Amino acid sequence: MRQKGGILHPSTKQYIEQDGNIFLQRPTFMPNMGPASLKPSYPIEARTHQQFEPVILKNSTWWENWAFKNFFDMQEATLIGAQAPAIYQHTFNTLVEFGLLGDRHTNKNAKVWGIETAAIHNRYRY
Repeated sequence: MRQKGGILHPSTKQYIEQDGNIFLQRPTFMPNMGPASLKPSYPIEARTHQQFEPVILKNSTWWENWAFKNFFDMQEATLIGAQAPAIYQHTFNTLVEFGLLGDRHTNKNAKVWGIETAAIHNRYRY
């Protein structure tokens, strides 16, 4: 999530609310973004999305592979499709409860998760 820019900074509030639309008004201190620009990506509970990363898809996603490696063995491989949404709901909600992640909703009422800025800190002083 962090490596894909999935941080819930106040500057990304409108970007998330507008479903990842990069062509809306942006703060003046931010650079221009176009279709080829790297944009923040957040896990989203919708099954399809063009800007954000769906947690569960028809084809395996990184998120499904992670759940499979951590919660299932080879004999239970057929259960991943049915269990992964519940695993992610519980995992993300727990991380929200502890303040590491936050959740927001798009204008289409899809839930998006990201890293709370308060959870980020610099361990090293220069």
